[in-house]
Amino acid sequence: MSTRLLSAALLILVASGASACGSTVTSPTAATTTAFAFSSRIQENGSAWRSFTVATAGSVTLQLTSVTQGDAVLELGLGTVNGTNCVISQSIQTAPNATASSPQITANLGVGTYCVRVKDVGILTTIVDFNVVVIIPV
Repeated sequence: MSTRLLSAALLILVASGASACGSTVTSPTAATTTAFAFSSRIQENGSAWRSFTVATAGSVTLQLTSVTQGDAVLELGLGTVNGTNCVISQSIQTAPNATASSPQITANLGVGTYCVRVKDVGILTTIVDFNVVVIIPV
């Protein structure tokens, strides 16, 4: 067999073998998120809320990270906006925890406008500052 013919035969074999291995392996992609802080102030028996938009459906988390009154337990709530109100659908009474390995509220939400509310449950004795971290998918 001539060298030219042998080279052509090898090229055909390599090309056919490469086409047989045409499957593509893809790695799973990690969910992309963004975080924002909701910081405000409430007084005894008071509350404060803030709306936010979820542009990509997915897991949303809320974490009450700080309150200036040491023994404070507040209601942390997640809901939807109705006019000038935050209508709570899920809530928890919680002390602040900046180092928790899991957030106080986690919910799978669709695309839309939602709200986070912080409310005194009757423990506050003065005006307090608080901070909530909200993590949403992007």
